Amino acid sequence: SFSIEDIEIHVSENSREGKIFKDLFPNIIGMVKGKENTVELFSIDIFKRYLTVDKIKALEEELANKKVVRVSFVVKELRKRQLPVLDDSFAQDVGEYESLASLKEEITRNLEKKLKEKAFDKFIESICKESVVEISEEVLNFRVSLLLKELVFLPKNGKEFTEEERKEIMSLLVADAKKRLKIYAVINAIIKNEKINLEEEVKKEEERLTKEGIKYDRNELIWSMYRNKVADLLVSYNSART
Repeated sequence: SFSIEDIEIHVSENSREGKIFKDLFPNIIGMVKGKENTVELFSIDIFKRYLTVDKIKALEEELANKKVVRVSFVVKELRKRQLPVLDDSFAQDVGEYESLASLKEEITRNLEKKLKEKAFDKFIESICKESVVEISEEVLNFRVSLLLKELVFLPKNGKEFTEEERKEIMSLLVADAKKRLKIYAVINAIIKNEKINLEEEVKKEEERLTKEGIKYDRNELIWSMYRNKVADLLVSYNSART
């Protein structure tokens, strides 16, 4: 048996956990506070997040041969969530927005950016699959060395990685380096083929960042701007085709 004290559940169709609880206890909204209720369940999975690992293990052993689990519970309190009014005051509370309209515009821009990134990644991946890119061993080793700087071989559970584990990690790093270099080569090929030149745009962006006192890495800035331009180009090309 097990006992859980004072857990709060959001019974909502928008919450996975809440939907599960609503399906398990369909009459929970109409239940009387303080009165014990009983229900038969086929699993205790929904409660595992509230139990310790040892308790879960003991319960699984105890319930191994049981088809159903009888659960008794008491509803201590029912509260209705009050959603805030969507107005200019709400927008000002969640961030530096002058109005609700400006908040909606920001949300729309972020969603469009995510969709564009997703579409761009898909296009680049398909192009890479059909492209043959030669990568010199020198360039590959340099890229792997950069990735190694990002990775720290931390001991796990107080023990060092085994030689086999290190080799596996290195193999993954080499594969990742090859993938990144291929993407880089494909994007550069598109920039060259489409004669994309962003010198003026880069200059203006550098002036803006400098004026606002924002620190930046010039190489990263240039790569980001060209990459975004290629993304816009590919997404617009695909939209025109469809």
